[in-house]
Amino acid sequence: AYANKNGVRVIVLSDGAGSKKNSDLGAEVTTNTVAKMMSENFDEYYLMLENEPVRGNVLAKEIVKEVYKNLNDVASENPGLSIIEMSCTLLFVAMKEDKYIQGHIGDGLIGELITNENGVACQIRSYPENNGAPNITFFITDSDAVSNFRITSGYMPGNVKGFVLMSDGPEEVLFDPIKKTLNQYIINLFGMYKGASFNLYKQTLERFLSEQISKYSYDDLSMNFMYMENESVEFYKNKGDGYLEHLIEKSQKSRVLQLSRYAYVIDDSFSDRDENKKDRNKFIRDLNDNRY
Repeated sequence: AYANKNGVRVIVLSDGAGSKKNSDLGAEVTTNTVAKMMSENFDEYYLMLENEPVRGNVLAKEIVKEVYKNLNDVASENPGLSIIEMSCTLLFVAMKEDKYIQGHIGDGLIGELITNENGVACQIRSYPENNGAPNITFFITDSDAVSNFRITSGYMPGNVKGFVLMSDGPEEVLFDPIKKTLNQYIINLFGMYKGASFNLYKQTLERFLSEQISKYSYDDLSMNFMYMENESVEFYKNKGDGYLEHLIEKSQKSRVLQLSRYAYVIDDSFSDRDENKKDRNKFIRDLNDNRY
C-alpha cells in the first residue's frame, strides 16, 4: 500500500505467512491500516518517538493494537476466520520533509538509494529477521510482536534519494546474506519510472518479478518503491517563466498529470489528432534538449 497525504509519503509492504490460509487478507488489512495511520498522524508519532525512553515501543504498541482491531473486525464479519490465519510481516517507511519513521517486523528487507562520490548505490536500511531458521519469521499477529517490532525515526540525510521494500522472495535473489549487500541492479528499478506512466512502470516491474526473479525464488514476490524529489522550486523556476504556462497551453490539447508538487507529465494518448502528435513530438524533443 502507499499514501500521499498531509505532506507525508508512505510505502508499506506485508508478506502473508505461507502456512496460513487467509494471510493474503491479513496483509491487505495490515498495509492499508499502517498507510492510513502514518499519513494521518505522522507529526504525533514523530514527537512520540523523540520523547520515548525506549525507542519505538509505544508506537509499536499503537500499530499492533490498531492492526489487531481491524483484523478482528474482518474476522467477526467472516465466520470461521481467525486472526492467527491472517498472520503477516510488516515493513514501512514514512517521510515528511526531511523527517522519517521506519518500521519492520519479520523477514524481507528495507533498502535505500543513495548518492555518493561514485554516483549512486543501493544499500540496506533494515535487515531480514528470522526466528532462528530460514523459513521461520516474526509476524504482526504474534503475541510478542511489539518486542520484535523495529521502529526508528530521525532526520534523513540529503544523499538518500529513495527506498525499496521487498518480501523474502526478491530478498532471496537480490540480497547477499554473506556480504550483507544488495544487488546493484535495483538502481535500474528506481530509474525505470522516468518517462513511463504508472501503469507502464507497474507492468515493467511485474515482468521483472514474474519473468526474472521467479526463476530463482518460488516465494512471494512483492516490492514497493519510493523515489524522492529533492529539487527546490527555484530549480523549476529557472526552467523559464513560461514553463507552467506552456503546460497549461498543452493541457488544452493533452492531459497534464501532476505527479508531485513540482513534477508534471504530458499524456495525449487519448487524442489521435495529427497536430497534437506533432506538438507532442516537438515538446519531447525540447525536453530532451533541456529547453524546459
